[in-house]
Amino acid sequence: MSKIRYLILLLSLPSILCACGYSFILKGGGNLGAVNLLDSSNNTPLRSSAIILDTYMENALSAYGLYSTAPDRPKLKCTVASASKSEITSNPIGTQNRYRLTVTVRVELYDKDNKRIWENSFSDDGEYSTGGEEEDGLNAAFNKISVRIAQAISALNV
Repeated sequence: MSKIRYLILLLSLPSILCACGYSFILKGGGNLGAVNLLDSSNNTPLRSSAIILDTYMENALSAYGLYSTAPDRPKLKCTVASASKSEITSNPIGTQNRYRLTVTVRVELYDKDNKRIWENSFSDDGEYSTGGEEEDGLNAAFNKISVRIAQAISALNV
């Protein structure tokens, strides 16, 4: 291959990596380590939101190496604080409208003595179609929120 082709390939590699869904975290960014995930609570009328959030949080924390069941580890408590829907498309008769469900999760981290050492709120959204339930937007929203929470915890210095 010519030098020009190598140069084009080399210059296009960063844009390809930026477009994919992967992210990179430097090791040693935070000193907190793994955490215990307490059962989430739900302050919304969406019945299954706490259970769905727990599933996504377990997966995200495990993927980042932050999930533990050891009793001496810090405890992470998540609360589904709010959920609101809005119509994002209004299509002609015979087609489906799209809705956006925006969810806010409040996160608190406690040390082994049950002293709160960190708290934050995270919001994101998921979409669903007419005929679907608001809960259909939870999977996309909680997937994004749980990854952001895991990233924030991995960078914590306590």
